[in-house]
Amino acid sequence: MRNTSALHWTLLIALLGSPGCASAQNSTAPQEVVQKRAQTLRDDSDFRALQNLVISADGAWMAAEERPGRGDANVRVWSTEGDLTFTIERGQNPRISRDSRWVSALQRPPLEDSRTAKPKNKRAGQTLVLLDTQDGSQRTFDFVLSHDWTYSYDGTYTSMHLVYLQSPETKPDEEGPSQAEATKPAKRPAAKERKAGTLHLVHMTGDGNDWAVQNVTEYATHQRSRHVAYVVHDCQVANHAHEETGRDSLHIVGYSARNSGINAIYDGEKIEGLCWAPDRLTLGFLDKTETTGNDGKRRVNSALYTWSWSQPFDNAQPLPRGWRRGFTRVDTPTQGLLDDVSEFAKEVLGERLRVHFTEYKRGDLGVDALFESEELIGYTTFSNDRYQKVPSTVNLKDCILFAAKYKNQKSAEGAFNHLKANSVIRASEVEGMAGPTPVQIRFLEKIKNDGDGGMFTQQGSYVFFLTENGEEPPIAANWKDYENLFLASIAGDDESMETIRPREGPSER
Repeated sequence: MRNTSALHWTLLIALLGSPGCASAQNSTAPQEVVQKRAQTLRDDSDFRALQNLVISADGAWMAAEERPGRGDANVRVWSTEGDLTFTIERGQNPRISRDSRWVSALQRPPLEDSRTAKPKNKRAGQTLVLLDTQDGSQRTFDFVLSHDWTYSYDGTYTSMHLVYLQSPETKPDEEGPSQAEATKPAKRPAAKERKAGTLHLVHMTGDGNDWAVQNVTEYATHQRSRHVAYVVHDCQVANHAHEETGRDSLHIVGYSARNSGINAIYDGEKIEGLCWAPDRLTLGFLDKTETTGNDGKRRVNSALYTWSWSQPFDNAQPLPRGWRRGFTRVDTPTQGLLDDVSEFAKEVLGERLRVHFTEYKRGDLGVDALFESEELIGYTTFSNDRYQKVPSTVNLKDCILFAAKYKNQKSAEGAFNHLKANSVIRASEVEGMAGPTPVQIRFLEKIKNDGDGGMFTQQGSYVFFLTENGEEPPIAANWKDYENLFLASIAGDDESMETIRPREGPSER
């Protein structure tokens, strides 16, 4: 007899183990939350983060900061055209030169050193590392505050220079920077800090034109030409040292084979904000004067200047003389300038002062001829109460000053230079000739023949003519002192101004 009981239990167990039965059973029972098992992480040293990515101008190289999970961060350099890689240990802030050959990075101190109580050196700045992608070799420069690359190409020759500012040596009795200052990334000093260092120029292919200048507070390199501008505090360069301490000198220097040396020098109070125009050899900068008012508050008066070179980049030649040429103040307040000369006129004439404005009309033969230019707007006449206004003054006896207004400073400078050239030409040389130039020459000679004198000068968008009638000036002991009073009203005490005297010709005061 078959054992039906055993067979029953066998079938029941088989059914319970089938998928369909299991599904039915689970649908009626409470569901359990199934949790996935967490993945076992690899060691932190297997992970890395990349940042501050840069790529070369030709796309052949890339560089980035590589920060591992543990240990020091490095700068990695990759070739985009092969498997070649380089490493700058403990590097940061990578940069690639314009010719794609050099990679620069500032180097951090090792982690174990940065945790010590005191930094190993007391000088500010960091180590700058240069990697040559041609062979992987590296060069180091210590105590670097900031650096720039300059690149130029004239069709046959590529020039790559490194310009960097190095912190000065710490004196024995001075304490160095704090630990935080010594280990943080170096930045260009803020203007208010006035940190001075040594400026270095290094030719990367070693042509022997390397040089260094001490006591530099700020610099700017032109990226297309071999020019650098820098500010020297308390300049001690031969023949250019300041007579008083605490002032700045702006030096503009060329360092090509055809232009090696100082191109221009500007003496100022506190020079900063150097910036080059990318497509022209034109520099902009600020000259600041600080004073303390009667209320004890510090006041800053800023003047905006430019320096321009008209020659092409590769044909620029250094100036053996006249190094202070080419600087132009572009923010001269014209209304304030007219107010200044008005105060001078009031001091001369008092209540008798009369002021007249004449709009320029081409072809008049009087004073208009002195200021002849398409850019002339008009001129203001300062006279006494006996003067009768006429379209173009011929008799200067009752007038003390003329202020001719031009469209801009450049046009005023052009008119002044034209007047300067004509002041040395005799009327007999243009006899029978017509046009603005002969008329101007004849009027200048008329002033001389009438026994009158005078002085022309230019400031901002104005050309001024200070008349001199009679044997004695209305104020001051003599005519020279009278002229100096006027010049002081429109210029600073240390600012030289070019002048023209009909009796004497051009000069500088």
